[in-house]
Amino acid sequence: MHRDCGRPTRVRVCCAACGGAVGPRDTDVEREPWAPGLDLLARRHPRRTRGTLPVDPLSFLPGAMEIIGDRWGAAVLGAALTGIRAFTCFAHELAISPEVLSDRLRRFVALGVLSRSGDGEYRLTDKGRASFPIHACLVEWSHRWCGGDGAPIDLTIRHRACGQPLCVRLDCEQCGRAFARDSVSPVRPR
Repeated sequence: MHRDCGRPTRVRVCCAACGGAVGPRDTDVEREPWAPGLDLLARRHPRRTRGTLPVDPLSFLPGAMEIIGDRWGAAVLGAALTGIRAFTCFAHELAISPEVLSDRLRRFVALGVLSRSGDGEYRLTDKGRASFPIHACLVEWSHRWCGGDGAPIDLTIRHRACGQPLCVRLDCEQCGRAFARDSVSPVRPR
């Protein structure tokens, strides 16, 4: 519920620079050529496959933790959002082991986040594209909180319509005004 307009609503992801609505097809991702390779990430974090997660009947977010709760899952889905589709391209760009990559791709196909085409490529489904706001917010968060300590920021999401680096603004779908942290509340069931 957006308290400013008093109506139940959905979030609309917008560009703070121009106010336009933004989705994965409205952006370009740029990686800085000087940035350290992702092979550094692979060496710092163990490569593991995961067993099946138990079903949690009390979970408010079934399946969501499969997407964002694991560094390799988030990296694979983020790479898919940048347009990577082939197994070998995922493996090269992410410096991820084949068994971990196979595990994450299999899970995402099973969750309906990716589909496997006849040519063996992995393509985002509508459900997969809907994760774009999560990844855009993670990239923005990393720019804000990780860039100041000397760690290089190697990834920029650019909004095509205005050409500016994407700074996410969350707007009310009903009234069009930006959400503030204290302007929303859960809708109470009747």
